[in-house]
Amino acid sequence: MPFGEYLQKHIFDVCGMKRTGFTLNEKIKEQMCSQYVYDGQTKTASLKGKWNQFILTPAYQSGGAGLISCVEDYIKFVIAMSNSNKLLKGESIDMMCANQLGEFGWDGAAGSYVMIDPDKHIGVFYATHVCGHGEYLYKILHQQIRDEVYRGILGV
Repeated sequence: MPFGEYLQKHIFDVCGMKRTGFTLNEKIKEQMCSQYVYDGQTKTASLKGKWNQFILTPAYQSGGAGLISCVEDYIKFVIAMSNSNKLLKGESIDMMCANQLGEFGWDGAAGSYVMIDPDKHIGVFYATHVCGHGEYLYKILHQQIRDEVYRGILGV
């Protein structure tokens, strides 16, 4: 089964993610927010446009190269991963979190961030659409978001 078909059947349909997939048609393009590119030297952002630089070829389907989603759909995924066994068996999540970590997540290419802690039923999704921000978002801001979530919710 092709990767996109698998994701559709086992993740997107299960979570109710109706605007997520690998097809960038005109309707989706109209609904996309613009993406920006940050210039660290001038400390300014410029409009990049509505195209997906990560699509390598129409047949190449990868979560990191061409998958298109929206904040609303991504939040549905985060909720499913942090509060239920809709997508993975409880044992699978336990194994992912055991010994090596208590949480998992993803840093997106344009600065988005997701953190999931199923033990504490915490799911965080931070969306931005800015490329070229250097390591500031990954090494500073995303860690601050994580720390503030735990401080605010758990008082640590």
